Amino acid sequence: MNIATWRESAAELDARDMRGHIARLPEQISEAVTRSAPFADSVRAGKASAIAVLGMGGSAMGADLAAAYTADRRALPWVTLRDYTLPAWLDRRAVAIASSYSGNTEETLAAYEEARRRGLTTIAVTTGGRLGELARANGDPLLELPTGFPPRAALGHSFTAVALVAARLDPGLDAAREGEAIARLPEALAPLARDWLAWDEGNPALEIAAGVAERLAVMYAGHPIGVAAARRWKTQLNENGKIPAYWSEFPEHNHNEIVGFEGESPAAARLALIYLETPWENPRVVQRMDFVHSACRDVVGWQRRVRDEALAPTPLESMFRLCYLGDCASFFTSIVTGRDPTPVASIDRLKSVLSKA
Repeated sequence: MNIATWRESAAELDARDMRGHIARLPEQISEAVTRSAPFADSVRAGKASAIAVLGMGGSAMGADLAAAYTADRRALPWVTLRDYTLPAWLDRRAVAIASSYSGNTEETLAAYEEARRRGLTTIAVTTGGRLGELARANGDPLLELPTGFPPRAALGHSFTAVALVAARLDPGLDAAREGEAIARLPEALAPLARDWLAWDEGNPALEIAAGVAERLAVMYAGHPIGVAAARRWKTQLNENGKIPAYWSEFPEHNHNEIVGFEGESPAAARLALIYLETPWENPRVVQRMDFVHSACRDVVGWQRRVRDEALAPTPLESMFRLCYLGDCASFFTSIVTGRDPTPVASIDRLKSVLSKA
């Protein structure tokens, strides 16, 4: 690893300070709890039948994380809808939380307006834009987020807002307890911000960046919090690292994907496999991961098992530790490949094309 060269180039490449955004996630979560908790306490929606979060990209990721770490305690069905429309099964007693950092995400706006037409209770989480205008006009509860972040770097705000509002609506959750748990996250993440963003040969985020930079990264996970983290890794490597990346999950992997590694495949040789593991894995899933890791040892280009082995972490802390390592690795990947991590030119071009259609 040519760490000295990468560090020198980072000063020029990262002109818009993505590294700083990632480093300040613990502080962002603290601010988000202060901002979101009173808002969540003020939400009144009656007896909800389901919770649907309407969002795309970074604005939807917070909903995935909130659903994952509460999966074993929730009483209501939760769903993250990344689309223009709503499924028919959502009835008038369902609550739709429209999460769009910019407030101008066209899929989210379309789904929000359909939810209004169908009589669902609607709540908006945004910095403003068209969603903010509509929410004010409709008299919907509106949580205004602070501006100045790329949406993917506002995860602390989008996650905390959705998690606390949903906890207030779901009878299976204790909203006060959820708030306290989220408020403890910054203390758990702060030391990692120093270690995993350091230009140090022993930094696992740097090591992972070097492993995936010239390969096709695929993240594997089994437990719901690991699966949510795997999706976060994928999107961060796409947007920050500017590389193709994908995610998959166990045990489904073993019923189809495993066959793709049989024999000597030139495609497999270009893969970088990352296994995200938690202390709460099903023992049979661990056996399955062990088998695949061993079987792929001489087949794929690079592998790394990421085990969260912190002392008795909670599922929430474990999930964010996994996500945070991916965030840091995605930043270093951009530097290793010589890219500015902040702009998303392809997304901007697509939006321009769609606006003229």
